[in-house]
Amino acid sequence: MPRYSTGYRVKYCLQPYTGKKIIGGSNLDPLALFSSPIPMVAVAFPFPAKPPRPIAEPAQRRFLRRSVRCSVASEAAVSRGPGGDDGDGSSAGRLSVDCVVVGGGISGLCTAQALMTRHGGAAPEVLVTEARDRVGGNITTVERDGYLWEEGPNSFQPSDAVLSMAVDSGLKDDLVLGDPNAPRFVLWNGKLRPVPSKPTDLPFFDLMSLTGKFRAGLGAIGIRPPPPGHEETVEEFVRRNLGDEVFERLIEPFCSGVYAGDPSKLSMKAAFGKIWKLEQTGGSIIGGTFKALQERNKKPKPTRDSRLPKPKGQTVGSFKKGLAMLPNAIASRLGRKVKLCWNLTRIKKRDTLGYILVYETPEGVASVVAKSVVFTIPSYVAGPLLHPLSSEAADSLSKFYYPPVAAVSISYPKEAIRRECLIDGELKGFGQLHPRSQGVETLGTIYSSILFPDRAPPGRVLLLSYIGGATNTEILSKSESDLVESVDHDLRKMLINPEAEEPFVLGVRVWPRAIPQFLVGHLDHLEAARGALCKGGFEGLFLGVVSTKDGTIALASVFPGYHKAVQDKDHKFLSKAIEEAYKGVDCGDGGPFGAVVVRNDEVVVSCHNMVLKKADPTAHAEACRKLGKIVLSDCEIYASCEPCPMCFGAIHLSRIKRLVYGAKAEAAIAIGFDDFIADALRGTGFYQKASLEIKQADEKGAIIAEQVFQKTKEKFQLY
Repeated sequence: MPRYSTGYRVKYCLQPYTGKKIIGGSNLDPLALFSSPIPMVAVAFPFPAKPPRPIAEPAQRRFLRRSVRCSVASEAAVSRGPGGDDGDGSSAGRLSVDCVVVGGGISGLCTAQALMTRHGGAAPEVLVTEARDRVGGNITTVERDGYLWEEGPNSFQPSDAVLSMAVDSGLKDDLVLGDPNAPRFVLWNGKLRPVPSKPTDLPFFDLMSLTGKFRAGLGAIGIRPPPPGHEETVEEFVRRNLGDEVFERLIEPFCSGVYAGDPSKLSMKAAFGKIWKLEQTGGSIIGGTFKALQERNKKPKPTRDSRLPKPKGQTVGSFKKGLAMLPNAIASRLGRKVKLCWNLTRIKKRDTLGYILVYETPEGVASVVAKSVVFTIPSYVAGPLLHPLSSEAADSLSKFYYPPVAAVSISYPKEAIRRECLIDGELKGFGQLHPRSQGVETLGTIYSSILFPDRAPPGRVLLLSYIGGATNTEILSKSESDLVESVDHDLRKMLINPEAEEPFVLGVRVWPRAIPQFLVGHLDHLEAARGALCKGGFEGLFLGVVSTKDGTIALASVFPGYHKAVQDKDHKFLSKAIEEAYKGVDCGDGGPFGAVVVRNDEVVVSCHNMVLKKADPTAHAEACRKLGKIVLSDCEIYASCEPCPMCFGAIHLSRIKRLVYGAKAEAAIAIGFDDFIADALRGTGFYQKASLEIKQADEKGAIIAEQVFQKTKEKFQLY
């Protein structure tokens, strides 16, 4: 029998649906000790316009109104309902949606919410399916008898993306943020030592010796061995650039805490890509930092959402009733679009557009037809599902490793804290990390009741400790009481008085497959999986991508899956518009301006500028006539160049839902085209008043579109 008073039933999760993914989305990253980040997704539609590039004033300004000409090339409608037998063996009453998000963890829910809330009337029809009977993935908040604790991740980084998602979910008043001045500690030589909050504080902390600090400074400015010719591990990179002490006393415990990983195997490029890139771009970490700052200062500061709170300093966040508030709030808003206990058993590509997904549900077998599918489930769950479609992609997914980690929540009376660990008579701080060399099993401990309010009854301290990881997989053979004993034994070495009373055990949650490891070769496996799906022609099937931000795991700045789908689609149809621009010039019809109108992902109208051929500068928007209707609210338009006011007016009147253009107007002006009406309207809000989504293509698409003018300007001698 354990010698600890057990307040509640100790839990052991045999086969958790962790929701953490390498490819395929991510639920909340469990076990990132000081900043367990919610890998959030943010939508940026429309993207903020880039500042105009400097353009030399042309020697002679030629006046020709830029025109988007739309003439029918074909008309193709895509059925949204069940049409025909796709061989799935299900009943005719199947669901039909635009996008299925597989996985109801925080990543999948945020993806769905972003799709539903950031596109106005153009929002796609989305369905979220979750195999378990609740949403949230690894987010596991428990509240009993005055305690509130987390059995998975503990907090999130309050980036604007995360805060925006919380505000959109109606949780602005429920946000709680930790004290940005609260110290973090690292155990070294039997003592908890504060970690510098920024590099400039390093000289004033005793965690490192003077020699170690000097070595780190020299390496940071570039006085260190050159990069090797192979992909470096985190350990190799840090020892080479910053020295042994930085690695052993800062980075190694950080890797254990954030990734539960082994830094001798983690890829620096994959796990800490931003730091790795500094050396690549600037020749050293300091050089790369200055270069990055210069690049950032060149760009206009984006307008921040006024609804969002402004966190101060380096802090972490949660909600008044724990992290589970966020997935529960999103699921409540999505309502019937979230399906619980839906277990995906098979996915098949349709002969026409999209996919068929077959589920086992409480009501029996169900099938869903979807134009696109976003996986936000672990790679070891996604792999077998994808194997019938692409064995190569499935094999790549199978190469990712998830070590076990246990979350142990225990409580002590406040007087159990060692006097030397108190600041002004109180325990203060985020928590502590433990290097593997210090003779303790526990990866680290979060001061949960100190970090956030109302986590423990008066007079008690709630501590959340993590144990296990890639360097200690033996925890799977230990009992719950063994794990509690290990944590308590470790804490009595540095934080808890050895003679203090026994801890009050709240819960133990073991995650047999917790956090995926970004090992050397990770990015190659990731690209191989992507490439296999691309090569196989699986358009609309997306595997959410995990990236790293400031040393913590997070999703890309825009939600995975759907944004990638939109980006790929935009490239595809913008390329057709650019082809039309070249075509119009080559056949002498008019200027280098082309456009296509798209409905249900099919081109229904395709043409180019025809002011010379028709001798008519106002013959715009023939798409309405060719399609036999005035309102084109189910269509999108792709233009090689930013439309002029007359074209834009026609687009607006036709109620087209979305406009994507390639080159800015300045690219046309630079070779002699002009539009003084557009100049007069700049800054008046003319374009902003339209009820459609307006977006310039990404940098690659914009550059290709701008090249049209340079490559065709010699053909405009008539103008």
